[in-house]
Amino acid sequence: FVAEPAQPEPQTRIDHVGADLRTPAVPSDNQPFARTVVAGPHGVFRVRIRSAQLIQRMEGTYLDSALTVPHGRFIYYHPNGRIESVGDYDHGVKVGTWYTQDPTGESRAERSYSGLSGEDLLVAAGVQQLARTTRDR
Repeated sequence: FVAEPAQPEPQTRIDHVGADLRTPAVPSDNQPFARTVVAGPHGVFRVRIRSAQLIQRMEGTYLDSALTVPHGRFIYYHPNGRIESVGDYDHGVKVGTWYTQDPTGESRAERSYSGLSGEDLLVAAGVQQLARTTRDR
């Protein structure tokens, strides 16, 4: 019998963020949100944010430990715990259809994203070429 090498435990960190669910909490924040970050396989970081009352407010994954490149499914929740919006990111860019609901769970809106970056959208619309032509004169 040969023992298999032990799998490393996922690295977890917990910090606090402000009401925007992104920036670090500051002393003036009445009730900062607890952010749990778990390093997963393939360099992906799973993030969950909960209120002081332990109500889920956000969950999603990032491609970097600084949590600047969202990637995959994201779910945002209203303060009452009901889903507020659901959608996907691809390497930091919103893609596909994002769905939103009001605090009672009624569907509010759907918005579709092309997955193109801002510059790519300008090129697709013909604006970027126009800008290059004007600049080259």
